Amino acid sequence: MLRFRDYSIPRKLTWMNMLVSGTALTLACASFIAYDLISFRKTMDRNLSIQAQIVGTNSASALLFDDPHAAEKTLSALEAAPSIVSAAIYAPDGHPFASYWHNHANQPAPLPASPPPQTQMHWFKDRQIALVRPIIFQGNLIGTVYIRSDLQELIDRLQRYAIIVAAVLSVSLLAALLTSSVVRRSIADPIVSLAETARIISRERIYSVRASATGNRDELAILIGTFNEMLAQIQERDTALQSEIAGRRHAQEELHESQARLAGIIASATDAIVAVDEQQRVVLFNAAAERMFRCPAAQALGQSIELFIPQRFRSQHAAHIQRFGEAGVTNRAMGSLDALWAVRTDGEEFQIEASISQVVSDGKKLFTVILRDVTERKQGEERLASQAEELSRQAAELERTEQELRKLNDELEHRVAERTSELEATNQDLEAFTYSVSHDLRAPLRHMNGFTRILVEDFGSLLPAEAQRHLERIENGAQRMGLLVDELLNLTRVGRKSLAVQVAGLGSIVKDVISLLAPEIDGRQVQWQIAELPFVECDPTLMRQVFQNLISNALKYSRPRSLSVIEIGQVEKDGIPAIFVKDNGVGFSMKYADKLFGVFQRLHRPEDFEGTGVGLATVHRIIQKHGGRVWAEAELDRGATFYFTLGGREHPVAGNAAAAAGGH
Repeated sequence: MLRFRDYSIPRKLTWMNMLVSGTALTLACASFIAYDLISFRKTMDRNLSIQAQIVGTNSASALLFDDPHAAEKTLSALEAAPSIVSAAIYAPDGHPFASYWHNHANQPAPLPASPPPQTQMHWFKDRQIALVRPIIFQGNLIGTVYIRSDLQELIDRLQRYAIIVAAVLSVSLLAALLTSSVVRRSIADPIVSLAETARIISRERIYSVRASATGNRDELAILIGTFNEMLAQIQERDTALQSEIAGRRHAQEELHESQARLAGIIASATDAIVAVDEQQRVVLFNAAAERMFRCPAAQALGQSIELFIPQRFRSQHAAHIQRFGEAGVTNRAMGSLDALWAVRTDGEEFQIEASISQVVSDGKKLFTVILRDVTERKQGEERLASQAEELSRQAAELERTEQELRKLNDELEHRVAERTSELEATNQDLEAFTYSVSHDLRAPLRHMNGFTRILVEDFGSLLPAEAQRHLERIENGAQRMGLLVDELLNLTRVGRKSLAVQVAGLGSIVKDVISLLAPEIDGRQVQWQIAELPFVECDPTLMRQVFQNLISNALKYSRPRSLSVIEIGQVEKDGIPAIFVKDNGVGFSMKYADKLFGVFQRLHRPEDFEGTGVGLATVHRIIQKHGGRVWAEAELDRGATFYFTLGGREHPVAGNAAAAAGGH
């Protein structure tokens, strides 16, 4: 923290002016406030004394006639003075006679120690003034008046004085500050400006600076004028000296800049730069040359350039340099020379490109060589050539492979076409054979069945019981054989028939099938649970046969149950809609599920459940023709569920198939 004597002259003047003004004003205000407070306290004492005298005079008759009510009424007139806190009238013996409280507390204060007769006293305590005055009537003490008043008016007066003093001090100090600024501009600022000018000249040697003139004619103006004349003389001498120094410095700077630029170019060059004299000694060896030849510049300088030339090329190099010097050619560009070889200090040889130039300096001839290592470029060119050859070979190999693949694909497509045509011909022959066999078997079966019935009807009574049983077995077998032939014919027709696809509602198809199978459920308790089924693109006739076979099987294998439950609906399987037919019948073991859809494959005995083993094969053939698949899930003695999907597109559901089958 700076001491006062270290302050600047303007600051000292400002502080002195403000300190003197503030001190004088503070003392004056303090004296005025002290005098006013003393006068105001005396005035308050006098006012209370007058009020006490008036109360005492008006209360004399009340004391003489012992009328406290009249005395209190007299005291209540003090309400006009809000500063009166309380007042009381005491009898000569010191007991309260009447009292008054500004806040109506009605609690008379105890009378202080009695003053001497016919005298009054006052005191200040707890920010209040209290006064006691005797009541004298005809020379006798008939009572005492005790009045207490707060000092709020005095406090308010002090606060107003404080505000006035603060305002006066602020205005006075501001006026002193303004006065100081005027004095500073006329006296202090010229002195400060002169000191600042002297400081600039002393530190920065700028002799063209001049102290600002004040425009006055006092001693300070004379000092500033003399100082400026002295500066003018010094400036003239300094200008002449600086001009001479600047010329020399400019020449040196140009030389240094030229040398620095050349050194920077040589040092930062990515190519190696080597300079040799007429004796082939190295006089310049830049950083790139150090990296190229793996040799420090300090070690290379002064050495023969042949240190970096392979032994087998040194004689040729010397002759080449001699011819270049005698030819008078100043330079040869990069690439104009034949392929060159160089050797590193560790003995490694490498290929380079070079450009050479010669210059004469101070009567001495210097040769500057710029070298570029082309080893990586050569290796890259070799790698590119090798890669191009390899790519060409791979392209030829790829072309041969593609030709072989095309040939194999053509052969495979030909074989597939042949096998497909052979398979189609075989299937057609098999279907034709099946149809022919089935058709040709129908006449013998009808004959067997007819003649068996004739024997039973015409000679049944003459035949023994054993013969009748044999005839019955023959008739049943012929009927079963006829049914089997019909199923085979139906399966053959399915395989040969082309699809007549149209949009059909599966709900209406299920309704027709249930109506068709009504005779099979006569006398049985069957509970149908049929959900809404979609409209799909299918062959309605074949789809009716699918539902007929599946629902017929569900009814057949749930026959042992007292209540058969048949559920038909739609679910999502692996994200694909699937139709299902579920029953609560006897079910089957899933280990035999792969035999379900084969022709003549049965999982139950004929004695338990009738059938030919062709129905599910027909379902499988129809679903395949629709581009879908069919499968089953079951558990032994817990029912079975058959699922199938269709390749056709679904359409919005138009009705509820359950409503159509509700009557069953």
